[in-house]
Amino acid sequence: MKIVIITGSARNDSNTKRMAASFEGAAYIKALATGQQVSIEKIDAAELNIGPCHACDTCFSTGKPCSFDDDFNKVANSILEADGIVIAAPVYWYGMPASVKSLIDKCYSFYVGIEKKFEGKKAALITCCGDDDPETLEGIRFEFRKSMEIMNAEIAGEVLVTGIYDEGAVKSTNGIDKAAALINSFM
Repeated sequence: MKIVIITGSARNDSNTKRMAASFEGAAYIKALATGQQVSIEKIDAAELNIGPCHACDTCFSTGKPCSFDDDFNKVANSILEADGIVIAAPVYWYGMPASVKSLIDKCYSFYVGIEKKFEGKKAALITCCGDDDPETLEGIRFEFRKSMEIMNAEIAGEVLVTGIYDEGAVKSTNGIDKAAALINSFM
């Protein structure tokens, strides 16, 4: 099984990156325990130069997923070849960080240019926010769920943690453990 973890926090040691690392570690432990094969590729959207989707509908017309040549074309095949996709991103203004949103928006090229899209893939969301109100997570959850639904991916689960802002604050919650347990929905 190949799983792509897309992170999107601008912080180097962010809470979502810590939860993503816990998921990754659990995947390797489960693979060893069960004899299954797993490979994990991490894509840090915050480090990529991905422009907005121009809705030009010329996807794949140049032989690349996006006609506008940016870093999306460098990671597109990894996303297409993956059996599982995990988006690990904090809530920024009630939705996805711009870097992750741009990457997801560019997945429109798969919608236009690929017949089966994400059919057969599993997808999960790992997210957190500084606000204590769980309703604050609804924007990112909606973006994630609707994007995966239209692409025909199976939603494998969500890890939603509220009330953490400072780097490392996730250690005082069950977010790390929940992220590790999420691998059971994939393998």
